[in-house]
Amino acid sequence: NHSPEVLSHPETADADHSGSIEMKESIALALALTVNNIGVGVAASVAGVSVWPATLLTFVTSLLAIKLGAGFGQQFIAGLLGLYASFLSGFVIFVVGLASLLA
Repeated sequence: NHSPEVLSHPETADADHSGSIEMKESIALALALTVNNIGVGVAASVAGVSVWPATLLTFVTSLLAIKLGAGFGQQFIAGLLGLYASFLSGFVIFVVGLASLLA
């Protein structure tokens, strides 16, 4: 399991360097993100947040954010910043993780 490596360097999820993430690679990425969500779940329970509404809201928000982010990335960012896309995606995930840690 390469969870910490995938979270800090998401481009490593594309193990065969094909430029797209196939099903097997997406499962590894999903497992890495699940490890991250366990930490969020522990923090939410400590804060007294109700589990089911928080889970549902996180699920719906994640789906929307992924859809919007993928569309935005394909339409605008990839063309403008193609060479730096892997670095920027890793940086965004790092900032989100850091914000979650500090919140």
